[in-house]
Amino acid sequence: MEQTGYVDVVKLEGEIKKIFFTKDEFIIGQFQTDTDKERFNFKGNFYGIEENEKLIIYGKWVQHPNYGNQLEVTQWERPIPTTEENIISFLASGLIKGVGKARAKRIVNTLGSNAINIIKNDGIKSLEGIKGIAHKTAEGIVESVKNTFEVQEIVKALARFGISANVCMKLYKLHGSDTVRLINQNPYLLTEVDQIGFLKADDIAKQIGINPTSSFRLRSCIIYVLNKLCNQGGHTYINQDLLINETLKVLNADTYEM
Repeated sequence: MEQTGYVDVVKLEGEIKKIFFTKDEFIIGQFQTDTDKERFNFKGNFYGIEENEKLIIYGKWVQHPNYGNQLEVTQWERPIPTTEENIISFLASGLIKGVGKARAKRIVNTLGSNAINIIKNDGIKSLEGIKGIAHKTAEGIVESVKNTFEVQEIVKALARFGISANVCMKLYKLHGSDTVRLINQNPYLLTEVDQIGFLKADDIAKQIGINPTSSFRLRSCIIYVLNKLCNQGGHTYINQDLLINETLKVLNADTYEM
């Protein structure tokens, strides 16, 4: 068990042995560590994980009144397999579309111990010429491999803004592999997710260096003020002058020095 730089946060490598409960991205399950084969229950937000999958998880121990000691997972990642045996197991695990054990072996025999990175980086052309893999099958394999690892890369990239893994998963469903690029270009896209409002997105925009007169900011602020005034007052419409004045108050607040 490895302590991280954060107080009380532990890092554990091992395998998902059981999944007891799922709702949306929230999962309760059983984890077994690689080092001492200890089994314990965990809970947290995950995306697309399966039983018998290898993971690295980070979290804090909590005591549940009915179920005892559990690890509350705050972050997780899939380690990219680097041995031929582990790559075959991963490809044939059911996570990757159109790959059974025989096909996984053919892929590894052709691409070697760096097969996963080659597929991620070179795409369909990396699978050309491998017996039994037609173009459509290759498309499915590449898509599955990329999806499997892209979410964790997005989580790492956006963690510096205090964006949770759960929000990252929702953003990924909306924007796919372009998520980080689009957020860096227009952080107000974060408001598409319920957990992040205009003020949080505005703070992130400031950190990124978005121009305070950006049309992205103006549009998002107008929508924020419009929703706020309508929800608070029970209105179905707002006077234009009131909307403009209230929007200017928010835009000229301390979030940015105009």
